[in-house]
Formats: sequence, C-alpha cells, structure tokens
Amino acid sequence: EVVITGVHLGGYGSDLGVSLDQLLIALLEKTTIPRIRLGSIEPWNFSSKFFSLFTSPRLCPHLHLPLQSGSDSILKRMIRRCTVEGYKEIVHQALEENPSFHISTDIIVGFPGETEEEFSQTLKTIQEIPFGDMHLFRYSPREGTAAVRLRNHVPNAIKKQRNQVLHEVAAKKKEAFMRSLIGQKRFVLWERDAKQQQDGSLLWRGYTDNYVKVYSHSKRPLFNQITMAQVMAYDLDHGLRVEIP
Repeated sequence: EVVITGVHLGGYGSDLGVSLDQLLIALLEKTTIPRIRLGSIEPWNFSSKFFSLFTSPRLCPHLHLPLQSGSDSILKRMIRRCTVEGYKEIVHQALEENPSFHISTDIIVGFPGETEEEFSQTLKTIQEIPFGDMHLFRYSPREGTAAVRLRNHVPNAIKKQRNQVLHEVAAKKKEAFMRSLIGQKRFVLWERDAKQQQDGSLLWRGYTDNYVKVYSHSKRPLFNQITMAQVMAYDLDHGLRVEIP
C-alpha cells in the first residue's frame, strides 16, 4: 500500500500543469501497487471525474475531509473555501460511487465568536453526514495566526462542554458505520505482528480497503498480506471482528 499525502493535496500539480486525477491515473496504469490510498485532503478542488476513479478496486474508498465546522458563518471566518452544502455534495458523490465509502473528518469547537446557534448548526450538520470517524479538537489560540486577533473568544468551560457533546455524537456515528459493515466482504491488509492467544491462535490486526481497523484470529502467517475477509461482528472494546474464508 502507498499513501498519497501532502499539504493541499487536492491542488497537486497546479504548478506543473497537471492534476491529482492525472497522478492517480498514472499510478493505476503504470504500476501494480495493490492499494493506493489518499491522505487528508481539503474538501475542494475535486474534478467532475474524480470519484469515477474509485471504480478501481486498487484505489481505497476512504477520504479524510477536514470540515472544521458545520456552520457556514464560522467557515467564512475561518476563510475556508467550502460551504456546508458543498461539503455534503462531495460526500453524496462519494457514496453514490460506493455506498460503503468511508468519510472521516476534523471538527474544531469553540472557534472565536462561536455562538450557541453556530454550535447547534455544527451539531446538526454532523448528525446529517454519515461520518465513519471524527477527530475533535477544542480551539486553542496560537500567536501569529489571524484567528487569535478575532473577538469574543469562547470560555474554556464552554469549549469543554461542547466538545463532550460532539464526542458523544461522534461515538454513536462511528458505531453505526461499523455495524453497517457487518456481513460485508472486504479486502484487508494485515499490518501488525500477531499476538499469541491462550488457545494457540494468533491475533492479527489490519485495515480494510475503506480504512477500518479490524482483527481476526488465525494461525496462518498474514503479516503484510492482503486477504479477503468477512465482517462478522462489532463490539466497543475490540472493534470489528472479521473471519478469513
């Protein structure tokens, strides 16, 4: 597996007269890399044919799209180049191409000036989008940034309370996404060295093609191999359990 990553990944090639689409097409056509995955990518600069590339089983159906806020007024203050509706449309395109596409995101709570109404808008937005995972952060001032000069900084106690609300929503959404995969067959890349169990079996951990961590018990050597596996169950303590046919 290779991971295509970088700052402003979606704008790849703008200085060379090429695009991220062309890079991915070249990798698919000119290499035999089994899995190609994209790192964090800003939710803009997608071409009209971008998601059609995911018809290739070698291109992993997972995108980490940092939303940062579910309120358009905060996105504007953040000088973000997207709107809530524009973000939803990107997610719609991904899921239309592949219903088990995994979308993860970043959210910042307590951005300067965030009102109760703006927080409610963020809460409503994330409830409407089928995120598989969310990375949540409380805003913290950093010297030299434009945001530190904004007015009406949110008190720490309110940021903490809002963050807790989002954590509870995020946990429920993650569980719902995990359970939606039960019964599916997915390709898994086994990445971790196995741990021996009391019954002599080996506990292996890896990632599905849509970047979900799974585990399985097997006496077969699996490290750094890609195998088909069926998702059997999910529990809060151990995650998704799969079985290898």
